[in-house]
Amino acid sequence: MRAATSALAGAVDRLYGYDVFIAHRRSDGAAYADGLATQLAAAGLSVFIDQKVYRAGDELSDSTQRHIRMSTMLVVVGTPAIRELREPQDWVLREIQTYLDSHAGADRHLVPLNFGTSLDPAPAPEPSPPIVALLASTIRHDEPAGALARPASAAVLKLIGERFQRRRRDRGRLRVFQVVAAVLLGLLALALGMAWLASRSADRAQFELRRALASRLAGQAQAGLARHDPLGDERLLQQLLAAHHLHPSAETAGAMWTALERLSALQRIVPVGVLIRCMALDPLGRFYVVGGEGGELVIIDARTGKPIGERLTSVDGSHLNAVAVSPDGAAIVAGGDDGRIHRWRWPAAHPAALQAVPAHDGPVNGLVFSVDGSRIVTGGADKRVRVWAAASMQAVGAPLAGHDGPVTSVATSADAGVVVSGSDDATVRVWTAGASGLGLSRVLTGHEAGVTAVALDAAATAIVSGGADGSLRLWDRASGNDRAQARGENARSVSAVAFSRAGDLVAASSWDGRVELRSTASLALVGAARSGHLDTSTALAFSADGTSLVSAGAFERSLRVWRLPPDDTPGRSSVATAPGRRNRVTEVAFSPDGQRYAAAGLDQKLRLWNTASGRLLRDLQHNDWLNSIAFSPDGRQLAAGAQNGVVLVWSTETGAPVGTLAVEPRAPVRRVTYAADGRWIAAATGGAGLRLWDAATLQALPVPPSTDTLPALAALGRTRRVVTGAPGGRVAIHELPGKPGPIAAATMGDATVSAVAASADGRLIASGNTDGSIRLYNANDLKPRAAVPAGHTGGINGLAFSEDGRWLVSAASGASGTLRLWDVDTGAAVGQAWSPHHGEVLAVAFSHDGRHIVTGGGDGTVALLPGPARWVDELCAKLVANMAPAQWREWVSAEIDYAEPCRGLPRR
Repeated sequence: MRAATSALAGAVDRLYGYDVFIAHRRSDGAAYADGLATQLAAAGLSVFIDQKVYRAGDELSDSTQRHIRMSTMLVVVGTPAIRELREPQDWVLREIQTYLDSHAGADRHLVPLNFGTSLDPAPAPEPSPPIVALLASTIRHDEPAGALARPASAAVLKLIGERFQRRRRDRGRLRVFQVVAAVLLGLLALALGMAWLASRSADRAQFELRRALASRLAGQAQAGLARHDPLGDERLLQQLLAAHHLHPSAETAGAMWTALERLSALQRIVPVGVLIRCMALDPLGRFYVVGGEGGELVIIDARTGKPIGERLTSVDGSHLNAVAVSPDGAAIVAGGDDGRIHRWRWPAAHPAALQAVPAHDGPVNGLVFSVDGSRIVTGGADKRVRVWAAASMQAVGAPLAGHDGPVTSVATSADAGVVVSGSDDATVRVWTAGASGLGLSRVLTGHEAGVTAVALDAAATAIVSGGADGSLRLWDRASGNDRAQARGENARSVSAVAFSRAGDLVAASSWDGRVELRSTASLALVGAARSGHLDTSTALAFSADGTSLVSAGAFERSLRVWRLPPDDTPGRSSVATAPGRRNRVTEVAFSPDGQRYAAAGLDQKLRLWNTASGRLLRDLQHNDWLNSIAFSPDGRQLAAGAQNGVVLVWSTETGAPVGTLAVEPRAPVRRVTYAADGRWIAAATGGAGLRLWDAATLQALPVPPSTDTLPALAALGRTRRVVTGAPGGRVAIHELPGKPGPIAAATMGDATVSAVAASADGRLIASGNTDGSIRLYNANDLKPRAAVPAGHTGGINGLAFSEDGRWLVSAASGASGTLRLWDVDTGAAVGQAWSPHHGEVLAVAFSHDGRHIVTGGGDGTVALLPGPARWVDELCAKLVANMAPAQWREWVSAEIDYAEPCRGLPRR
């Protein structure tokens, strides 16, 4: 027990310092100092005596210096030998100096013991020893010289005790404080550690919550967008963007990729906030007018999708069934359940209608302006059609009677000289102007149920009608012949029809929410049906500029703005079409800065476009097929490999030819590429192996002779190497120029390697085969890294890595050629396959900024698709606002703080 106590006391002394440090010369003061230490220890003081033997000039040990600085009192045993010290660096003098330097004022407790005259000054003029000067300002205690041979006197012990007593009390308090502080610091550290662990645990729990929630929302969105989900496109999009904001991952990326494909034709979702009964567009393209329950009209800015001003109201709150805007946009008229025409001036000085003119004995179901703005035509439940002077709102002529059922829809020619009406009696009636006014000219029959919608083209030569039986009919207005018939996939009642401005398309919506585009030549479906509405689509209208179609969803209370062909093809944001759609586009490429992209094909042309505007910059001609193209690293040149065995080099700035590089023997140039530093141009040929030229002089450089057919070639990062693909599943790496044979090779399967690509950092290689397989390799040794699961039914025509190496995109052949995106880390497919062309996808490239993917198709078109860096922006562009906090709690989570995934969009 005593040993443990002694060890503990020693540990405390080492931690907090000693009470007394005794400085002495070992030669004549060791016995006295040791005895004094024993006596002081017996009195309860902790004492340190340095047992290390120092010679003159030795450095004090670090521990000795620390003990001196941490000791409360220094006792100097002033023996004759200490007086003999002459060098300031002597270790005893240094002990005293260290104490003096580390203690000052009231903190300094120095006790020099002067035995005889050891510490007395020397008589003049003899100089005093250094010890005397060092202790000159300190009060000494004198002892007889003979006292060195005896234990310390009672006077010495009393002096040390009295001097130490007050300091000891203070030091005790300090030690108590230090112990308490140490305990408190320990407790604080423990508390902080526990808080950190709790915070880390909470952060981890929050992370897991966000990840699980993002996974669920992304999965729900991806599945919901693939079908007519009752949650609706807007909610699914909002949830998907929230999922990506909460936890970006390959899963959320895949869901966004799928959403962009599924909703590629959708330009924007515009929430209205009222149950929609009717809708019209301003002919000048400035706004949409939406009529809802309770006689309200909401005006929506066509540019921003936000409401303009106050809602307009009918005179007595009557429900509105049809609405139209005058050609000059200055007046809005609507037909109501009260049988009246309600009219507003726009912009409205007051939200209430200026007038309400009685028009029919029963609800007004159809209403339209003539293109010249002089007439308004209405149709009502009273089975009649009426014409009105728009300026005076006076009836023109007698009501047009003849239908055996309520009139459901009306249309008119530009000057109201032709009026078309559809009725529940299953007929379409054509009224034309004569000497005595409008009269019945034809009755068109053929619908098996009531006619629900009619439209007349701009030339007044064709009529389209939709029926309650889900059928569409196209009529020749002059002859009354039924030119074409069609029926919607679900055969639900047609709710609205419209002709495009150019007259080449017919749009039709139905009560199941489907919106279809059909050709006016045959009523054949153009593209896939748009099925974004949850329920009834009550109205349709083509935009003033003819580039989009607007449809209204009744109970979901929103509008959908759709792109029109050719920009509505899945995935396309812009399309460049080569002359003759049968001209296959064999290769595409981006300039290094991403501001331009190029395409070449079997039409013997190389074209260059501006990425942002889609404007054609260059149209370069050759006399044979072009199989491959590549930009120089500085973007100033384009090299193209041709079927007739030459590589052509053009200036991208002027379009002028720079040179023609011939392959000997003449063999098709399958692929061409530049070195990363731009020093050379390499080509892979069909039957002549690799060829190499100096990019500056266009002179041929030596390569090993070969008769290999090499369908695939890519530069390997920023190295002097290229990777090639060949028949028999062979992938090889070559050092250029001049190295004989490949420096590494691998064989996977027996199909021809038809495409290879290398990541920008040169670490990964991807190869695609004619059997549709894709493999990933480490570029340093061609050891397989991953086999990508089968995702294509046709051969691989093109591969491209994103600049950051995270994504790989593949293009495949076959009748239903597809484009797929892959997660490089896992080798898993990301989202759904795309079909950006009518047929096989022959080429693909990633822009260096990750904002675009460009593809070339067997149909002769080039499609510009959104790259990963643009996915969020593209999806946000389909919305007009972020969800509201209340919607976040309902649609996302009440456990996670609200966020706005779309920067720049307001809250709803």
